[in-house]
Amino acid sequence: AAKKMGIPGEDAQGVLDQLNFLSKVRRGYKVEIGPKVAVIGGGNSAMDAARTAHRLVGDNGKVTVVYRRTQAQMPADQEEIKALVEEGIEIKELHQPLEILNDKGQVTGLKCQKMKLGEKGKDGRRRPVPIKGEIDEFAFDTVIEAIGQDVVTDFITAEELKTDPVTGLTQLANVFAGGDAVRGASTIVNAVGDGQIAAGNIITKAGSDLDVAPSKIKKGMTPAEFQLKSARKVKGIKLPEIDVGMRRGFATVIKELSEEEAKHEAQRCLYCNDLCNVCVSVCPNRANRSYNIEPGDYIIQKAKMKKGKYKIEHEKTLRISQDTQVFNIGDFCNECGNCTTFCPTSGDPYKTKPKFYLTEASYKAETDNAWRLDGHSIKARFDGHEHKLEEKDDALHYQHGSVHARLNKDDLSLIAVEPKGEKPRVFSSEIPVKMGLLYKSLKNQSFNY
Repeated sequence: AAKKMGIPGEDAQGVLDQLNFLSKVRRGYKVEIGPKVAVIGGGNSAMDAARTAHRLVGDNGKVTVVYRRTQAQMPADQEEIKALVEEGIEIKELHQPLEILNDKGQVTGLKCQKMKLGEKGKDGRRRPVPIKGEIDEFAFDTVIEAIGQDVVTDFITAEELKTDPVTGLTQLANVFAGGDAVRGASTIVNAVGDGQIAAGNIITKAGSDLDVAPSKIKKGMTPAEFQLKSARKVKGIKLPEIDVGMRRGFATVIKELSEEEAKHEAQRCLYCNDLCNVCVSVCPNRANRSYNIEPGDYIIQKAKMKKGKYKIEHEKTLRISQDTQVFNIGDFCNECGNCTTFCPTSGDPYKTKPKFYLTEASYKAETDNAWRLDGHSIKARFDGHEHKLEEKDDALHYQHGSVHARLNKDDLSLIAVEPKGEKPRVFSSEIPVKMGLLYKSLKNQSFNY
């Protein structure tokens, strides 16, 4: 459902929300708007609503986007904002709507508080603050609200809606969820992707032999050839667009690529889903290193205390889809941030990748994200607390505080949880499983430098 602003006048005739407006236009219904239209918001849906309204009001009409921040702070994609401006749609920035004005129930305008940028908020953007005494009124016939959407979940509780991040299975048996209901405000691409994942897991859960896994085509390239491809910059072609003067109708703005142009664009793919390693190649100190891991689904379990004993249950799924992963050597890393600058997924490799230390002294000097591989054991320290996993007696033994757990060496499933001293009510195998994966993948790697 479209979000409301919660200001006077929202129930007046001529106030629309972007969802219904765009839906009706797409389905060919006649929508009466204008000729003076205000679109409130700064996201992609606001851009869509404004550009659509621009096509409906004709040459004698005018569409204005009203946004409480600046144009530079708009969350909409840059190409959407660029197209909006090129088409002659005005952006009235730093204006916060206070009231939708009306006469006998019909929209006549918009009263706005003039804003200025203040201190930075938690998101790093300077927050808009009111300029005392500066109120503007603008004449409009139609107001389209495009400030976001709310997920309506009156049929399910928040706890029931919690999902396995890999399979999409909720806390209700055989019920899957995805998209904005799970992620919060996101994109259609993510929602479609969540639906595809859920469909595949439903098919698997039903016991069908239908293979819905995406096909993985072997490129026949060596790691060196992958690296060479990612080192060469090939510029993309300029997308063919129709002239701005032709955009009063609903002709497609970005025209189709020719077959040759499409092939050229496809050949620019760096195959990051097969091998990325950009953070490895740009590290001046060789602190980022790649290693191989066995892809697959690993079950994270939780042990709940019941009548003095632990009952082991399924918690979620950890999916490893790429066989090449990266770790960091803390002794070599000077945290220059080079890997963060060049990471194609906006990651922080030197912060988020497991950071291993070569000596006991350097390991003990760190309190967070510190790892140490020593013979048949692996240790990790998070927030000053140490976790240890050791291979012995044909099993993996995990120790943290008063908890001792044994894991199967092959699939890393819990064999038993044996608390000592104070017994925690719930124990999760997530950390032991991740430690087990790293141990199995790195135990034969030399850490002597």
